[in-house]
Amino acid sequence: MEEPKISKYDEVDYKIPGLSRFLIKFARDEPKDELDDNVEIKQQQKQEDSVKKQSSEKVKSYLEIEHQNFTKQIINSKEAALIYFTTVKDDNLTAEYKQFNKLTRTLKGAIQTYVFRLDKSSPDFAEMKKTYKLTKFGDQKPEVRFYPNQLTGEMKDKASFAILFNKDEKDIEPIISEI
Repeated sequence: MEEPKISKYDEVDYKIPGLSRFLIKFARDEPKDELDDNVEIKQQQKQEDSVKKQSSEKVKSYLEIEHQNFTKQIINSKEAALIYFTTVKDDNLTAEYKQFNKLTRTLKGAIQTYVFRLDKSSPDFAEMKKTYKLTKFGDQKPEVRFYPNQLTGEMKDKASFAILFNKDEKDIEPIISEI
């Protein structure tokens, strides 16, 4: 019985052209037919990708936060956060602050941006304003608070500060410069 010939790697030039010349000896002459399963999987992946692409166009550039999750997501997190406090109930925040989308797109990735909605008809509205240190907050008058990174708990809450801005102003630089 004859021993199979073993190619030695020492004789091969490991740069791309040399490696391709070495591997061409082992390549198929004809392309391998795809299995029906692979074709179905690729079609399914294309459909999923198109759905993701369509849904990503509708993805908000901010997160919603509620009173119950505030301590866990903001105060106990070491990440910086910008909270937009509002009384607007629907997703049309640009009706209240025209530059809201521009602000969230600018900060996306650098700082977590949250929207905290307060119901002004709620019996604990005044107490919520006090809890979150909202001084200028009111109907159609949003307030923005910044919570710095690398702090947690009471220290983070104490280090947070309100960012005063004119909601009718087109320039978001006053908010950005405060951060």
